[in-house]
Amino acid sequence: MLNARNDRTIAPLLWLVAIVPKAKPTFQHMPKVSPPAAPPAAVCTDPVQLMARPAPFANRAFHESDLRRVIGSDAYEQRVAAIQSTYDAPRFAAQLAVHGQAVREGTIDR
Repeated sequence: MLNARNDRTIAPLLWLVAIVPKAKPTFQHMPKVSPPAAPPAAVCTDPVQLMARPAPFANRAFHESDLRRVIGSDAYEQRVAAIQSTYDAPRFAAQLAVHGQAVREGTIDR
């Protein structure tokens, strides 16, 4: 319409710059949608994982050597074998559970 009124084929850029700031945008207020409710966090019920929590994973080799020094290598192997047979857990998980129990009992430090 502006071009037709002024007998121009294209509008100069300055006209557009002058018109655009004056244009009032019409905003439609959208109702805020509440985020979907997050499902409750899954509670761990695996006894081997619960036993392993007190012992950090990063220094498991230190825990093993420290625990073997304190209680003896045979007693350590017996504890690991007991957890493996009781809970049908792999050796690695059983070792972490033994380390966690030792930390909880105060046999070794965290």
